[in-house]
Amino acid sequence: MKRQDDLQKGFSLLELLVVIAVIGVLAALIFVLIDPGARMAQARDAQRKSDLRQIANALDAYFVENTGYPFPCDCIQTQGGCSSANPSSWHVVSLSAVLDVLIGEGYLRELYSDPINDAFASVWQTDGSSYFYVSETGMGGVAGDYYMIGAFLENENDFWTLDNLGGDPNIRPKYPDCSTNIGFDGRIYLIRSYRCDNDPIGSL
Repeated sequence: MKRQDDLQKGFSLLELLVVIAVIGVLAALIFVLIDPGARMAQARDAQRKSDLRQIANALDAYFVENTGYPFPCDCIQTQGGCSSANPSSWHVVSLSAVLDVLIGEGYLRELYSDPINDAFASVWQTDGSSYFYVSETGMGGVAGDYYMIGAFLENENDFWTLDNLGGDPNIRPKYPDCSTNIGFDGRIYLIRSYRCDNDPIGSL
């Protein structure tokens, strides 16, 4: 007849280690089978969103202290007259200097940039992804009174990209005039300092 304490005997330490090792191997196999490239892209997209939220928080804090947002110059993006407004010259990292004031005044420890190409350049760039910042006069907005900050996501099906907000790629968040659709690339994740009543659901 078995004693009660024999019946209640648990796993030995060795048995537990074997079980943990088997679970670890299975987890590694599952990770390989579910497309690690896609998982890495999702992780980078999550980093992009987190980076932009932190920059946006810093911009909002800057606005409270300075009653305005940083801006490169007072002109419309699609016109000439200053370097930041000329799309052909927006393919440079130096545009990030506009936001260096956030670091200089202690709102950010560093200015984040895209995890793949380490760029903070232009919404109009065509040679890879980057973060971008817009605060210029035009489309109902005044330079320094608003901002748009964004990144190009790798997952085109992400709910928060411009093409997927509200479930219709033809319904976009609006410029500050609240009537003109923002015509940026559909893969863009965008944060703005303002809202319009006719923005699609989920607009930031």
